[in-house]
Amino acid sequence: ASTVSVSGITGVSFDSSTGALTVTTSGSDFVDSINLSPFTTSTLAEGTNLYYTTARADSDAKNAVSVTDAGGDGALAYNSSTGVLTYTGPNAAEVRAHFSGGTGVTITDGEVVIGQAVGTTDDVVFGKATVDSAALDTITFDRKVGNPAGATALTMYVDSDEQKGLSFVPRTRENATPGVIMNIGQEEHLYVHNNSGGAIANGDAVYISGTAHNAHPEVSKARANAQTTAVPTGVATMAIPDGAHGWITTYGLVRDVNTGGLSAGAEIWLSADSAGKWSTTETNIDTSFPAKLGYVVNPDSSTGTILIADKYQEHENNLRIHSKLKITGEADIDSIDTNLITFDTTTYTDIDVPNNLPT
Repeated sequence: ASTVSVSGITGVSFDSSTGALTVTTSGSDFVDSINLSPFTTSTLAEGTNLYYTTARADSDAKNAVSVTDAGGDGALAYNSSTGVLTYTGPNAAEVRAHFSGGTGVTITDGEVVIGQAVGTTDDVVFGKATVDSAALDTITFDRKVGNPAGATALTMYVDSDEQKGLSFVPRTRENATPGVIMNIGQEEHLYVHNNSGGAIANGDAVYISGTAHNAHPEVSKARANAQTTAVPTGVATMAIPDGAHGWITTYGLVRDVNTGGLSAGAEIWLSADSAGKWSTTETNIDTSFPAKLGYVVNPDSSTGTILIADKYQEHENNLRIHSKLKITGEADIDSIDTNLITFDTTTYTDIDVPNNLPT
């Protein structure tokens, strides 16, 4: 470690725990540490703690690992000489073995097949469908025949408005959403065609004026000024442009009409002054052909409601009485065909008859 002149060495000691070598002289102590820097593991003999070697570490580590393949799909293997784990995934046969067909379903070579096509554009047919413990807001029916491109399907639902029951929303050829709601069992509607030359408004009274577009009746605005136009079939429940199809109510409620100033429960009569219109005033039987349409339900100038019911005309082309005719008021006979009228009695009391009435 160093050289120093001393008068004499009095002792030498070594601390094995610290590696310190102490030389004691008559004057002082000299201490230095002994290290193994000149030596390597090649110089020192191996004891119980074995030296690390690459070959020994690889061999020990590889032999310390093992793999157990417990079965199932695929396979797992371990090579202790190379330390490589190998996993082989399940083959197609193993995967398919977990699946089997059921009611209406078959599986062949991995292809799942049911008894019919169920694509979004396919027509699906079932013998019976039962929905258990489910609440359906609406049921939509798609039409298979005559459904033009872009038209929506018919929708059925439970109408919660005053618990009216089951209702559905129809459509027309020209209008997929005409704004019409039909209350099943409470209203009757008729699908018609307007070929009158003018628009028919919601709430206009109409009569059958012909047949157009196959089985769809042609309608025109009714008016009580002539016998041919004073036989109303119903009231339009939507606006029907000229040349278009639409719905009329033959029995039931017609909403969103002007009933302002009218009384609830009042009878409504076909107007003789304006085509398609009505009022609570019965037309004069001497100058018109009275026809009753129904009643006022809700008086309002914009959201009024009328009920089309108890329709009748106070005029007929022919009238036959099998038993007895009693007139408590006035009977006004414009003319008599003497070839058609006969009397079974020759006694008359207070009967004013024309001069040409046969005796």
